[in-house]
Amino acid sequence: MILKTLLFKLDPGLSSQLGFSSFQKELVALGYQFGYLILPAVTPLVLWIGFHQQFLGQLVPGIQDRFRR
Repeated sequence: MILKTLLFKLDPGLSSQLGFSSFQKELVALGYQFGYLILPAVTPLVLWIGFHQQFLGQLVPGIQDRFRR
């Protein structure tokens, strides 16, 4: 969030002093969007799947065998 503020919300003269290329600015914007929009939606699902593997194994027989090493 700090990088996003420094790069996009400050005066262009100040943000140009940071020396970020346009590609690096795009990566900062993508990282911000991923962390702010996607992770909060996906994290509960990943945690639920991690804690309820036996229940998922009952719903889909054979799925646990696919992910065991």
